[in-house]
Amino acid sequence: PTPTSTPKPKPTPIIVTSEELEGLFTKYSGEYSVDKELLKRIAQCESSMNPGAINRRYGGLYQFTETLWMQTRQLMGQNPDVNLRFNPEESIRTAAFMVSQNHLYIWPNCNK
Repeated sequence: PTPTSTPKPKPTPIIVTSEELEGLFTKYSGEYSVDKELLKRIAQCESSMNPGAINRRYGGLYQFTETLWMQTRQLMGQNPDVNLRFNPEESIRTAAFMVSQNHLYIWPNCNK
């Protein structure tokens, strides 16, 4: 018999209110000394503020690829689990880190 491939389970996104998102944008823009409005604009442009957004190999608020997510999270000393891309807090924290490192090029259409 030929083995069947098991589909990868889709992570369940964490649902947050716009007020909770606003608090996370404030928290991590302050922690990483980056422009809060820029963080919000990128998330709006990339995913329409949808933490569960998936577009082919991209996922989460900021549409990180699995590879970039793992590399960045390891640099940050944070859990590199790719499913955390769908956690709004971890996604915003990671995007704020990327912005603080001047890595805006990863969002070429959304970084203005």
